[in-house]
Amino acid sequence: MTRISTVINQKGGVGKTTTAHALARGLAAKGYSVLTIDTDPQCNLSYGMKADTAGKGLFEALQGVSILELVQQTEQGHIVASSPKLTGADMVFTDTGREYLLSEA
Repeated sequence: MTRISTVINQKGGVGKTTTAHALARGLAAKGYSVLTIDTDPQCNLSYGMKADTAGKGLFEALQGVSILELVQQTEQGHIVASSPKLTGADMVFTDTGREYLLSEA
């Protein structure tokens, strides 16, 4: 069974990144297969998991690249890394339905 969990809060500094990282590591330690997707253009989760943020990542997935090509295996688990390019994503993805780009990827 697949389960999707999201850690979200509009306010900054409330521990979203720390919670997501700890949750992913804890589930992986229990034997679950975990894929973490960093959606924050600050890339803190990606940096924390030692992912390559200079290569292809979530921004490219939103442009149609297969998400399977973007998964990185790091010493801390599987991640689709964020990128500073996401800062301007609202300007790039202006089409109706952009809210569903990630679920379609």
